[in-house]
Amino acid sequence: MNDLEIQIKKLKRIALIAIGASITAIIMVVALRGGGGGGSVPDLSMETGKGNVTKLAEKMVDTAANTAALVTPSAGPQFAKGEVKESVQTKQLQITNDKGVVVMTLSADKRGGRIEVKNNQSFVTTLIGQSDIGGQMVSYSGDGKKVFSVGTTKSGNGTFTISSKDGRDIVVAGGSSRGDGVFLVNTNAGTQVFYTGADDSGNGRTTVYSKRGKAVLSAMTSSTGDGLVEIYSKNDESLLKLGADASGNGSLMIKTAGGKNLISMGTSKEGNGAVTVRSGADKDIVYIGGAKSGGGTVQAFNKAGKEVSLMGSDDSGEGVSRALRSGKWAGVGE
Repeated sequence: MNDLEIQIKKLKRIALIAIGASITAIIMVVALRGGGGGGSVPDLSMETGKGNVTKLAEKMVDTAANTAALVTPSAGPQFAKGEVKESVQTKQLQITNDKGVVVMTLSADKRGGRIEVKNNQSFVTTLIGQSDIGGQMVSYSGDGKKVFSVGTTKSGNGTFTISSKDGRDIVVAGGSSRGDGVFLVNTNAGTQVFYTGADDSGNGRTTVYSKRGKAVLSAMTSSTGDGLVEIYSKNDESLLKLGADASGNGSLMIKTAGGKNLISMGTSKEGNGAVTVRSGADKDIVYIGGAKSGGGTVQAFNKAGKEVSLMGSDDSGEGVSRALRSGKWAGVGE
């Protein structure tokens, strides 16, 4: 027997006693009135009957008990005062401020749980819930524009996004389809202008783009595993490369818009610094660098790539200068 049934049984007993006392009082009053008038006392037991009185009392008790059942909590466990409930189940819970404005809602939608936090103007400022591909948290400006979000990509990687006041994604960080880290910066118009992450080879790469979406500068890893910086024209043509040569020495290369090498700076075979200038016909025309003697040297070549003049120092440290004239060399210090 539960607590409710015990309470109803007690109410029935109390009601029976009260009703019995009331009926007894009524019989006594009627008897006294009959005696004071000189007449005989009426046989109330014959008119009402003991059994009828009992049935009337029971009917009244049942009515009282039913009324008590309507106002007494029925479903669910009963908790003592101060006891904390372990769980509360509801499809939606709303929290209001002092003015009655809903500022937080806990609810469920077709995707799962959902938490909304609103300002006093009823704009959603924070949303935590489920998207079609995973969990998501979104932050909004005071007028309801998305400015920040954290969630899951279609490939199953985490991602966070910062948006402009116009609701456009301007910073994105997350995982690529390969699972590598990626960081992107976009203009408010939606054009990507900065990328850093991993390339197809798994090496790090950073690229800067123009407002037209064209790559203009990249810092990456070369095929030899050395660092490489490359600058491009607005037409995606490589104009300058800064990195390492095949021997691992530093190298700088300047190209034409057509991709031809014009100036190369690096290290000579002897380990000296060297600068080579080439013609548009892809021929060496000037060389400046260190000679085998350890001194400096400048060489000039004709359009066919043949050396026609030289200036530098010999093994003894003396100056040397010569030029090719009519097929013969003439100069000073030879």
